[in-house]
Amino acid sequence: MAENESKTLLASAARIADVTVEERNHRWRGILISVDVTAIVATPLVRPRIQAKDNAGALYTIWSAAADIAATGKFSYLIYPGITVAAFVGTEAANLPLPLVWALFMDHVDADSITYSVKLDYLS
Repeated sequence: MAENESKTLLASAARIADVTVEERNHRWRGILISVDVTAIVATPLVRPRIQAKDNAGALYTIWSAAADIAATGKFSYLIYPGITVAAFVGTEAANLPLPLVWALFMDHVDADSITYSVKLDYLS
């Protein structure tokens, strides 16, 4: 069994527009996404989404957070097949497998500034 692996997907920065980070899943079953929001200006809204890439190269959403991030704090999202969603104590969980090629799409609803970083843990 492969060991879990961690990486930074997005370093801390103020953002006002959508961001997409594409990844290739080599051997992992799921992921834990950790969003650390350290500053906001006005009323920013950003919603994490997971997109799968099809054979034609198009990305389509397979999971979307239930709520926008609109405040400072730490938010965690677990995407893992077979998880008991109610048992997860983070922000949100989804019982889904991780696609071969996928992307994290940070969907900015407006142009208000929000400073955040995103850490990724690949889970075996």
